[in-house]
Amino acid sequence: MTNAIYTHEGTDVTVKLGNYKNGRLTIQLMEKSLNLPYCRISINLADAPCPDGYAYIKNYSENAGMDNWLIQNGIVSRPVQYVTDFNGQLVPLVKVLIGEKQGHLRKASRASFRRAVDTISPASPFVLPV
Repeated sequence: MTNAIYTHEGTDVTVKLGNYKNGRLTIQLMEKSLNLPYCRISINLADAPCPDGYAYIKNYSENAGMDNWLIQNGIVSRPVQYVTDFNGQLVPLVKVLIGEKQGHLRKASRASFRRAVDTISPASPFVLPV
């Protein structure tokens, strides 16, 4: 968990980073005063390419606008790519900018990600931001 305290809609929160079973990053906001989960931010899209230090952000339903709040607070980068999830929602891929997990992509991870992106067909759901 990071030590930084952020305010989301009047509630003081901290950011907790972890990993899904497949090793990908999880991002969760924790309510500071109670140390209880406030909001799960990341979504695990196991079939979509995701390099080390990056995560897919759920930015719809109860998380509408969350991606903008995360960017404004320096927690994640602007989206580097988008993918359609299992609900048909467009989900941004972002670089996590805080905590122990941030770091730079290792060369192997960069190459692996580039290969994965290069193999996506034109009919795939990936869209580059404008």
